[in-house]
Amino acid sequence: MGASATQLLNKKLKEEKVEKGKEINIESGIAQLIQKEAGKFQYAFRDFYVVAFLKSKGARIIKVIDTGSKPDRRGLKEKTFILETDYEVDSLLKDFVNRQATVIALNFVDDIKHMKKIIHGDSL
Repeated sequence: MGASATQLLNKKLKEEKVEKGKEINIESGIAQLIQKEAGKFQYAFRDFYVVAFLKSKGARIIKVIDTGSKPDRRGLKEKTFILETDYEVDSLLKDFVNRQATVIALNFVDDIKHMKKIIHGDSL
């Protein structure tokens, strides 16, 4: 029996020497606050569209970590995105999950395209 995605994420974060913080309990743990210091917040996300949404709200991707145990049918491993923001994202995530969030559509589409390039092997 293989390791869960959360176990693999925690292992990768430990290997990367990233300090783990509080969990954000929204819809099966889509986010994890991993560091908070000097007005900067770093979060780990596995949900592709949540990351695209937060990017369109000003978050920055600072690292992408392979957290999948084996590649999918396209040869890609599950990714975890480490984002940095100047604010806590709890209320944005609640709005996203409850379909109350708004974004500029073109920015959201551009962020999705950029992230697809990242997961298919292009650099940040």
